Amino acid sequence: MIAGRCSKKTAYDLVLMDCEMPVMDGYEATRRRRLLPGVRARAPVAALTAHAIPALRDRAFAAGVDFYLTKPRSRAALADVLRTVSRRQSAARPLTSD
Repeated sequence: MIAGRCSKKTAYDLVLMDCEMPVMDGYEATRRRRLLPGVRARAPVAALTAHAIPALRDRAFAAGVDFYLTKPRSRAALADVLRTVSRRQSAARPLTSD
């Protein structure tokens, strides 16, 4: 629950969301995060789960996740997510001249 309180106050570049958390699972946490005001709701969410089941993948995307990574996750898969997020953020930043 501490993470839930922190996410309401802090804007993150990427959220790594464990789908199988106690008290509130990652699906519900992601749904609630998407309801937050401002940029906090738009931060990309990468779901982490041990389940490579298509129905759970669909459930994650329906909850609002942007990426779906299965455990054990590979470094390459995580690196792909980080590159994608970095490219999106770079493209979204306006160019400034000094």
